[in-house]
Amino acid sequence: MGLTAYQTLHEHLQLRAGQRVLITAGSGGVGSFAIQLARARGAHVITTTSQRHVQLVENLGADEVIDYHQTDFSTELHDLDAAFDTHGHGDAQRMLKVLRPSGRLVTIAGLPPFSFGREHHLDPLRRGLLGAAYLPMSRRVRAARVDYHFLLMHSSGQQLARLTALIEAGQVHPVIDRIFPSTALESALHYAGTGHATGKVVVTMT
Repeated sequence: MGLTAYQTLHEHLQLRAGQRVLITAGSGGVGSFAIQLARARGAHVITTTSQRHVQLVENLGADEVIDYHQTDFSTELHDLDAAFDTHGHGDAQRMLKVLRPSGRLVTIAGLPPFSFGREHHLDPLRRGLLGAAYLPMSRRVRAARVDYHFLLMHSSGQQLARLTALIEAGQVHPVIDRIFPSTALESALHYAGTGHATGKVVVTMT
């Protein structure tokens, strides 16, 4: 989750100090890392969460917090430099409305673009199915004149080392919701799958 956030912000959104970024589901495992990494780069961070997690995401470094139960962010925001969709459920489509032309949008929960199948060597049938599913979104992306990217995290020892250094320096604090013993792996997976975990779910190995 930390690597997913790191690669999004550093490789694709390329955030700079002073830029405005929207990160959905800020109290989640990826979102909680992304807020802190964006803040460390000097960005102005906007996030969505439920009312009970407002204090948490503010403590992580969010400058603005939107309660998604009460407010649709697409009606409140405009001319953002970047957006990170960690949640899905149509968030990527609404993000197109709040980005400035040439703004950057990365999703880990939305649809992959046409290039995804080719880059990952999918067979023609799967590429065709993905392309058909993405077609309506591609039209919206072109109309919004936004740089759209679907992220599939890749392993990187160097990036893990940088992330570790940020944690050791106190600039990033992993948020842990619950810790399960390895004997309760099924329960841990079930809890993580509910989508209501705050930060990370940890399984200890004996």
